[in-house]
Amino acid sequence: MGGDGAADPPGVRGGTRVRVTAVVVHWQDLDDTRGCVASLEPGVDVVVVDNASREPVGDAFAGRATSLHSPENLGYAGGANLGIRAALAAGAEVVLVLNNDARVRPGATAAALQALGADPRIAAVGPKVLARDDPSRLWLAWGEVTWRQSLVALRGAGEPDGPAWSAARDVDWIAGCAMWMRRDALAAVGLLDETLFAYHEEVDWCAR
Repeated sequence: MGGDGAADPPGVRGGTRVRVTAVVVHWQDLDDTRGCVASLEPGVDVVVVDNASREPVGDAFAGRATSLHSPENLGYAGGANLGIRAALAAGAEVVLVLNNDARVRPGATAAALQALGADPRIAAVGPKVLARDDPSRLWLAWGEVTWRQSLVALRGAGEPDGPAWSAARDVDWIAGCAMWMRRDALAAVGLLDETLFAYHEEVDWCAR
């Protein structure tokens, strides 16, 4: 997802590296989580949250990631928040929240940091998400909300990928499966709403 295929240079600001921590919410499929973690650039710190999965993480990521275990399934928002808190406590300036079945293309994190660095008002950045079974098509480009009816719309879903979907733009919400979130924004609006056990937690957070 995202990126141009080029390797990520270190994220820098004023000559210093921006500390990025990926929070991967693990649920059931350990092979999926392995693939997700393997897709991350070496300069990205990683926290894997085992959300009371039947396939526990154990020491699968020793040496590469910090592994956290929840004795109960906290839902996606709760699991992500567990990892976000750990990432912020360790000094992360940008937190990348990831589904464990997501794969991050080379260049994606560098592009996200460039966007965040260009405008301090940007709270979070999301990629266009390609369909896993057919990467020539989009799973989602971005989301919109019809506020009067409280309806959400998925822009680009199922459409062929192309330049029209690659331009940066302001959007109502970005996909929760991959969100680069600024530390200051998390401090200002709070973490994900854990009453939203699964789905729409990103819509709520972006609306805030």
